[in-house]
Amino acid sequence: MIDMHLWKCIELRFSEDELSRVILTSYNTGISSVRTDDLIYDIELLTRLFTNKYGEPTTCFGKLSSYNFENEYQMYAKWNIKDKVIYIWFYEDDSYRRSYEVEIINRAFPKKKHVETPEEKAEKAKQKEQEEFIKNNTL
Repeated sequence: MIDMHLWKCIELRFSEDELSRVILTSYNTGISSVRTDDLIYDIELLTRLFTNKYGEPTTCFGKLSSYNFENEYQMYAKWNIKDKVIYIWFYEDDSYRRSYEVEIINRAFPKKKHVETPEEKAEKAKQKEQEEFIKNNTL
């Protein structure tokens, strides 16, 4: 199990009231090698946990070191599991703080069909009336 204190931010995104994406962002660390080693340990631990559950990743960066952190997002590992994709990203920001993210995407959303609200139905009826009026009153 991963401790919740590792995450600076947990972002949930919804589409049609269904969870479509989860992004877990680690706390930033400085450029020191000790802190970077902690990040690398966490990344490798998460990779082992996902590998134990879902099998080998479809893409994996390989051996990670402090020299691999750059000022851009880099994919460490990716799993394709039915309708879901799991990514582990690592990066260094403009202030030389290093972090990683775990992103879980549900590609099969929305499952439910959109149900029109009464307001949407009224708006659609009004538009239809306007179209009919224009159609009947033009040359």
